[in-house]
Amino acid sequence: MKEQKAKVAVITGATSGIGLATAELLKEKGYTVYGIARKPYTGDKFRCYSADICDFNAIDGIFEEISSAPSRSYISSNIPSIALKSHISAE
Repeated sequence: MKEQKAKVAVITGATSGIGLATAELLKEKGYTVYGIARKPYTGDKFRCYSADICDFNAIDGIFEEISSAPSRSYISSNIPSIALKSHISAE
């Protein structure tokens, strides 16, 4: 039997506009949502990291934390490929 994987979404710009709407929609669809944004997130629907997407050390640390749990299937929105290559592998 194939192992079920948790659905995880990583959304940049998750504190306003399209990023926030996408994060909230995916949360409603059953995803575990992680946001990354420069502006603080005041809601409680998902975990949001405060970071500038151009700060590669911060992004690397965030992805290290997010990807540490096994058996997850990821999607992302507006994430630079440099961050994805080191932490998320295609299956």
